[in-house]
Amino acid sequence: EDAKEDKRLPPFCLSVSHAKSRDERKQDTQKKHDTREKNREGIKLYVRNLPNDSTDDSLRALFTEFGTITDVKAVLERDSGECRGYGFVRYNTMQEATEAVTAMHLKEAFPGQPPLNVGLAAGKGGEGKGKGGKGEGKGKGKGKGGGKGS
Repeated sequence: EDAKEDKRLPPFCLSVSHAKSRDERKQDTQKKHDTREKNREGIKLYVRNLPNDSTDDSLRALFTEFGTITDVKAVLERDSGECRGYGFVRYNTMQEATEAVTAMHLKEAFPGQPPLNVGLAAGKGGEGKGKGGKGEGKGKGKGKGGGKGS
C-alpha cells in the first residue's frame, strides 16, 4: 500500500526550462501585449437581457448579419455555466456597430424574455457608470447632520 502512495503524482506541476535573458523576457512580454491589443481592436457593444442558455456561438449568430465580428463574449456563471444575462460583441468598424445597435436595441429577440438592451460599451476603467467610480455625490455623506433622525 505504501508503494501505491509513492507512485501517485503530486497535485502540482513543476516546469523546468532554461533561464531567459532580459531581452528574451522583454520580447515575450511584448508578444503577449501585441496579441492582446489585436484582440481588443474594433468597436465594443454590450448586450443585456440575454437568456440563461446563451453562448458565445449563439451571440455571434444573433449579430453576425451586421458585419465582421472580431470578438464575442457571453458572460457565464462560474459554477453553473449559465449565461449571466449579458455579453459583449466587437465589430471592425463604427458603421457595423451602429447598424447592430439600431437594429437590435429594444428588439424582442427571444420570446418570453425582456427586449435586448444594446449599446456602445465603455472600456475597462472608462467613463461609463460602473463599479469603483466616485459617483454623482448623491449618496450618504460623512458630514454633519447625515445620521439617523435628522
